[in-house]
Amino acid sequence: GPFAPGGANTLTIQGSLINMPTGAVEIDITRTNLDLTSDRLAVTGPATLRGELRFTQFGPGTPPLNSSAILLTASNVTGQFDTVTGAVIGGVRFLGVEYTPTQIAARVFDATGLQITPQPVQTYAGFTVSAAAFAAVSSGPPQNVTGSAQWSSDASAVAQVNAAGVVTGIAPGSTTLRASFVGFNAQAPL
Repeated sequence: GPFAPGGANTLTIQGSLINMPTGAVEIDITRTNLDLTSDRLAVTGPATLRGELRFTQFGPGTPPLNSSAILLTASNVTGQFDTVTGAVIGGVRFLGVEYTPTQIAARVFDATGLQITPQPVQTYAGFTVSAAAFAAVSSGPPQNVTGSAQWSSDASAVAQVNAAGVVTGIAPGSTTLRASFVGFNAQAPL
């Protein structure tokens, strides 16, 4: 199961934290109309991140744009979560994840558009390539929402895509790769 501090608490980890590609960290987020609060992991050593970050949201409120909550502190943070789930608050509002050398935080953003990179996406039968979805936001640089976007391929006999944006070539041909997130849609030739 997922690793979770639980209950808007701080869990201190003495030493290092290594979240493997198949691992999950679950963070409780409490939303109000005034603020955003969360569980927190305090790692006394380094933290290496991969796998999934799962947000579980509580509260009926819609936190203000740009409000934030620190999710993890460590002596050094390397890597990023491969996927983020549970990030949508409602409408175009979502939780983005910001990484610094010593912490990660959730920040509230409003999406203004969506883009897939690279353009075009290229792969061959039997090979995989990673595509990424970036949400343009009203304040700040584009946010990577690859793991929160919904992915599809117009021709699954040519190429298939998983929830993490990994495209697998099935047979020669071309198709269109599509992503959607909080009402925005993007496409890339494949």
